[in-house]
Amino acid sequence: MIGDIQNMTINSDLFGQGSHINGQWTPGDSVFEVTNPATGEQLATLSDATVQDAEAAVAAAHKALPEWRNASANERSHCLKTWLALIHAHQEDLAQILTAEQGKPLAEARGEILYGANYIEWYAEE
Repeated sequence: MIGDIQNMTINSDLFGQGSHINGQWTPGDSVFEVTNPATGEQLATLSDATVQDAEAAVAAAHKALPEWRNASANERSHCLKTWLALIHAHQEDLAQILTAEQGKPLAEARGEILYGANYIEWYAEE
């Protein structure tokens, strides 16, 4: 299995830089490194979110709620199905990130990505 981990090519476009707040990536004041536990290789440098970042995210979500609430069920479903399609399109990349970050077997990571996607699908159909 280690050989599989070492030969992975991870799509770095799936790593955001900072916190995604109100439709924008905002950099943090401090960062931390994410490493592969099997190899010690640095996978990414990510921003630490602050209390202020969390408060800004909650405020942005609160501000966006009326528009989401007023959207039709069909519009909300379409949004969730678009998200679901993106997860399916990037399932292998997401599974490789999960494996590299946690040391989880790749087959298990693939299943975990689909398992999580099933929740989005369920809500899209409600």
